[in-house]
Amino acid sequence: MRLAVAVILLALQLGLMASAHAQSFPNRAIRLVITLPPGSAADIVARLFAPHMAERFKQNLVIDNRPGASGIIGTEIVKNARADGYTLLVTSSSFAISPTLYSKLPYDPIQDFTFIGKAGSTPSLLLVNPQLPAYSVRDFIALAKARPGELRFGSSGNGSSVHLTAELFNSLAGIKAIHVPYKGAALTLNDLVAGQVQFAFSSIAASNALVRSGRLRALGVTALNRHKELPDVPSIAETLPGYEAIVWIGVFGPAALPRPIVDILNQALNDSLSAPEVSARLAAAGVTVSTGTPDEFRAYVRTEIGKWGQIVKTSGARAEQ
Repeated sequence: MRLAVAVILLALQLGLMASAHAQSFPNRAIRLVITLPPGSAADIVARLFAPHMAERFKQNLVIDNRPGASGIIGTEIVKNARADGYTLLVTSSSFAISPTLYSKLPYDPIQDFTFIGKAGSTPSLLLVNPQLPAYSVRDFIALAKARPGELRFGSSGNGSSVHLTAELFNSLAGIKAIHVPYKGAALTLNDLVAGQVQFAFSSIAASNALVRSGRLRALGVTALNRHKELPDVPSIAETLPGYEAIVWIGVFGPAALPRPIVDILNQALNDSLSAPEVSARLAAAGVTVSTGTPDEFRAYVRTEIGKWGQIVKTSGARAEQ
């Protein structure tokens, strides 16, 4: 009986402490650790919602880009941070890819993190250097089949979401190409413009300006349907039925983040993403805003781990150990 009473009193005390902490949260700057470099979809989304959240909280949100190792470097930083809400993770689909891609991870994607919310999703574009004589997905597949093993494609790293997007395309199209990993989307696109690689997949947010300026040619979008921001670009599924590869961006905290703080962050994130000026700019960048509860986001990520795991196994993709 005494033990039961002691446990109840402890639980009440911890609950009161968490509630009191939440009432004063935040009282200093919040660090957003982004697992991708500047110019990536996750970086663009974070830099759009962060100012709105900062205004709401009356505190700075500090952007800290920590790319590398398919997001593992930045993800481990947040895993090891204090569970107080002042260090958050902004990452993408790579979070759901790594559990299958790597035989050993320094974290468990479900147990070692608190799920805050899904911020948005965006399809990728199949991009080619304008000098390549291919003006449609069908043209490109025919060219690649005529030159097996000659075309080079860039990605933001082994096992990244755009790498797996390309591997899925190559598998369904029946083509062979050489993968050239880079440390980020910007470097990939720079070399694609320069002709060092012949094709790549990239988010609309990161590549739209290069497409509109004519420095790159967009052959297809990885959603099942055409994107409203680029209605003249066909979906790849129009040529390869069933092909779909969507990149999502989400926000996480370390494990055991108190629920009152989770709810504060989730509400602030949803409100920021729904603000007209933020949602309009995200839409122009090709990002579809996603709002919802932490529990919905957790269930979604579980599904994504299974989906991307199957693609990793089918493609035979391997990460650099």
